[in-house]
Amino acid sequence: MEINNQCSYDLNPKDISSEEWSHAISILKSQRVALFIVAYNAQHFIKSVLDRIPDQLIPLFNEIFIIDDILFAPVNGLIFIAEKINDVLEKETSDEGVVKERLMALQLRFELDEIDEEEYDREEDELLKKLERIRLDKQSQ
Repeated sequence: MEINNQCSYDLNPKDISSEEWSHAISILKSQRVALFIVAYNAQHFIKSVLDRIPDQLIPLFNEIFIIDDILFAPVNGLIFIAEKINDVLEKETSDEGVVKERLMALQLRFELDEIDEEEYDREEDELLKKLERIRLDKQSQ
């Protein structure tokens, strides 16, 4: 016997044959089956989602799990933060103005004796290389 594996949002016992219905019931009775419901905005829609499950099937599920999209909020927050960090890094590595500001700040730190000449030369070389890369990238576009 072939069972239709396509999902229907408005599944009703009348929509499947009695043979398919019996087969589904026998599986639910003989196996430990869990139902996972991924719900968007669950607090508003979960009742209508659960109402679509035929009453005679509910007690046959071993577990029913409702996974709300709110559970993904921490992950979405981390993704948002990572994207913002990436934006800042991109700006720092592709904006001449940012690199020039860093060169001026470096010069000021050197003049105020916050850093020695060796550190100044090393950091200045890095910033000048970044500035050159930015200019070459702009020319190639």
